[in-house]
Amino acid sequence: MGELLDKAKGNIKEAIGELKQKSDDPETKAEGTLDKLEGKADQAKGTVKGAVDDAKSEAKKAMGKAHSDLDEKLDA
Repeated sequence: MGELLDKAKGNIKEAIGELKQKSDDPETKAEGTLDKLEGKADQAKGTVKGAVDDAKSEAKKAMGKAHSDLDEKLDA
């Protein structure tokens, strides 16, 4: 679930950054660039969290199946 929150925060930061970049003030433009980069980083963080969660889930399934297979062989 944290992955979705990170992606949403990233989208919001990136949108704010795009708005700031349209400013005539150089400092605000620079902040906008930084906000966009932070937004992209948050989105990437969410993607990585999702991939890690998926891998953990698959590993747990594989371990459960291996355990079950071993139990069957020991009972035979």
